[in-house]
Amino acid sequence: MFFNDLVQYILKENISNDTNRVSKVIIIKDNKILLLQNTNGKYELPGGHIEVGESAINGAKREVKEETGLDVMNLKKITGNNSRVLYKGKINTNNVIISDEHKGYKFVLQKDIFKLPLSKWSKKDLSFLKQKEKSTIEENYADKKVKGKSRPGRVKRAGASCKGSVTELRR
Repeated sequence: MFFNDLVQYILKENISNDTNRVSKVIIIKDNKILLLQNTNGKYELPGGHIEVGESAINGAKREVKEETGLDVMNLKKITGNNSRVLYKGKINTNNVIISDEHKGYKFVLQKDIFKLPLSKWSKKDLSFLKQKEKSTIEENYADKKVKGKSRPGRVKRAGASCKGSVTELRR
């Protein structure tokens, strides 16, 4: 009896295992970025809330799988802080199986992203792409590390709250 009461309480109170921390993923396939369309018509990156006890990277993988049916590979952290983590990842297929959370999806060229109605957070997450208009995503963020020196391909993310956070999309 106690177990059934507990289940009913959880369902009634809508208790969630989610934390306030979010993982989002820039998924690249054929030099296009996958965006999911919300029921309000705005587009966003795949991802969502990290669960209690879950790492940010595992939360990103789980959320992408739940929202798209895709297994994301080669996840690389772009930037992050106490409330939000942004990754870059790749997929082998573009066979998206959309969840009930969204009503559609698009694979979009970098130059066309800001022509779409984006969610507030996606505008922030992708704002660094506005600084790199003429080249492709892969060209912009090739791994060119030179310790302590400013260089092309290294961009501080606008509005990032991580001290010294650097936004790099690396291969």
